[in-house]
Amino acid sequence: MDSGEFRNNSKTKVQNQLNVLSELRRCGFVSNAELSRIFKVPPTSTLRILSSLEELGCIKKSFTEKNRGKVGKPAAYFEVSSDAGVVMVVDAGVRTTAFALVDYAGKISGLKVLETADIIQNYAEAIADEISMLKGKCDLPEEQIVVVVAVSGSVSGNILRTRFLPAGYDLKGRLEQLLGREVYMENDANLAVMAEKDDAGIYSPTSVLCILDRSDVGTGIVIDGKLYRGFSGVAGEVYDVVRKARHTGIYLDVFAHAEIGDAEAVETLDGILEELTDHFVRLVRMLDPEYFIFAGEVSKAGNEFQKKLIERIEGRGRMTAFNMPEIIFSRLGDLSVIAGAGWLGIGMLDGMFLSGKV
Repeated sequence: MDSGEFRNNSKTKVQNQLNVLSELRRCGFVSNAELSRIFKVPPTSTLRILSSLEELGCIKKSFTEKNRGKVGKPAAYFEVSSDAGVVMVVDAGVRTTAFALVDYAGKISGLKVLETADIIQNYAEAIADEISMLKGKCDLPEEQIVVVVAVSGSVSGNILRTRFLPAGYDLKGRLEQLLGREVYMENDANLAVMAEKDDAGIYSPTSVLCILDRSDVGTGIVIDGKLYRGFSGVAGEVYDVVRKARHTGIYLDVFAHAEIGDAEAVETLDGILEELTDHFVRLVRMLDPEYFIFAGEVSKAGNEFQKKLIERIEGRGRMTAFNMPEIIFSRLGDLSVIAGAGWLGIGMLDGMFLSGKV
């Protein structure tokens, strides 16, 4: 965390509170003395922020394992109050629709996955039913609950364009009517890049691209630390890689068959690697990012597949001379979109807590 982000004046009180909350979520728990060292400010400054967050119910004292065996009074550690709020997440994808709870500290629970084809006839109604069941697991007031829907498609305001729902299908409006509350909706790749960026420990205002390879292929774009959504909210969509390779685990399967000499698998594998390399080179040339993250199916395809992909990319780089970013393979697997939606909802909760609306 850059100490320059912490300022000691009244105009930046809320931003200082957000910085401290972010650090607590990143570390799990931390003492005032540690926060003071992290932000390079006097302990009285960080203690003032901690006290205000504790009064709001955002954080609580935590006497952790760090204190065991030490002489003297145990130091007071602080952690985010995980039960202060909850985000109900829907990951609405072409192949599957997933549901989960994300608590105020960022922990994911209650994951449930349905085949989209099984509920598509009454899609909004089916989602509303699942959200109602999730709500039954939460003993919280309405104002401490946020609903976020991540969608594989273009999201701009209330306008949604996706290939698995009819044109003009008002998913947000229908859900809000059924649930009687506001629903936040965002493109899945936009959410994934923010979650992947944090999971990789990239906190500085740099540029990051994240290919989310699922039923469609999208790219989340962060430029100078800020999400770039594009005019229609879906900047970076590159769509299909190899259409017949669009279901979970196929990359591993294709690679295994190619390794034993299956001619069709060899051809399919070559096509997948070439398409992914094309997308990589085109995006890197346009945006020149410092980091490039592969999420979704590529992140689960195994080390050997990933080595082949890097070899293909490096070979193209030697031929065409472009700046090579640091390549990262996601550790979040199928949870990157849910995690990103959770962080979006947590941001909404932060705003409500710090503005006194909760």
